[in-house]
Amino acid sequence: MDVIEKAKEIIFPLVEAGKEVHINLKDVSYMDSSGISVLIESHQKATEKGTKVIIKEISKSVLKVIMMAKLEQILNLE
Repeated sequence: MDVIEKAKEIIFPLVEAGKEVHINLKDVSYMDSSGISVLIESHQKATEKGTKVIIKEISKSVLKVIMMAKLEQILNLE
């Protein structure tokens, strides 16, 4: 199972259950479009359920990708 599928397997059920989810990206040095898609989809599902996905301790390289996609205005970043 790849990292993206594992992330979905962990995050999505928590969001579907209405839980607030905190995602720590401290050790993530690279994120491609599939990783960004997981963050966006998690955020959308959380909004529908009336909860939040909070993204924490974002590495500089990942933050750069998020900002290039202009997602810092949409996602809950800490």
